[in-house]
Amino acid sequence: MHDKMKAVIEKNTEFGLKHYPISIWNYTDLKTHGEHMDENEMQALCDAGITLPQSPNFDPTNPAEIVHINSMLDWAAKRDMKLTLRDPRCMVQADENGNVPGDYADGVRAAVADFGAHPALFGFFVGDEGGGDAAAECQRIQKEIAPHLFPFYNHLPVLSDDWDQYLDKYMRLSNSDI
Repeated sequence: MHDKMKAVIEKNTEFGLKHYPISIWNYTDLKTHGEHMDENEMQALCDAGITLPQSPNFDPTNPAEIVHINSMLDWAAKRDMKLTLRDPRCMVQADENGNVPGDYADGVRAAVADFGAHPALFGFFVGDEGGGDAAAECQRIQKEIAPHLFPFYNHLPVLSDDWDQYLDKYMRLSNSDI
């Protein structure tokens, strides 16, 4: 194995990953497709080599959906996988002026209370490209509240010859204001 691959594997360990992080986006939701989000599906993702899947969207005010997400985390843990949760309380929020609402941190705290101690939680999905300063502020707030979790925002830095340092670069960009 060459040195750059070894560096990636060492960084994975720091993030609590036991395997190389191979993710898959999930833009479904539990309300519509929940019956398909079962332990067999988690096993199928594992069999396909997925180690860091994204959860479906869910409603954190629905107790049954909270139970379902916790089950998904349990199924992931049994397979040495981690999940990035699409919890709406942690996604980019901005008012008409582009400012993060004052109660955003309360939503993140609630999400962390619901899931933050689970060993299969990698972090929360902040959002896709766009969002500007609000996205950076949401990441900063998440990292302040839950420094052990990864505030994933899908705005990837340009990869270069030193791709083995991707997570370090991403975290520096994600946390440059912290």
